[in-house]
Amino acid sequence: MSKKVTPAVIANTMKENFTNRGRLASLYASQLFSKFSPEQLEGLKENIDQELESREKQVVHEHIDWLKEHGFKVSKK
Repeated sequence: MSKKVTPAVIANTMKENFTNRGRLASLYASQLFSKFSPEQLEGLKENIDQELESREKQVVHEHIDWLKEHGFKVSKK
């Protein structure tokens, strides 16, 4: 029986290969990314960019909510 590869398994494997500076180890990255076509890498990059944007928006909304809870009026210019 083959081992099921879930997003959690992939994430944990990648996390084990991060350096102290928060980047993938060079050898691991080159071996991993060499398995993908340029189009697939571009797709991964777009997914990562979307995730980062979503998280940034969430932080902004959390700050807005905090300000409103403390009586500040928040409006968009």
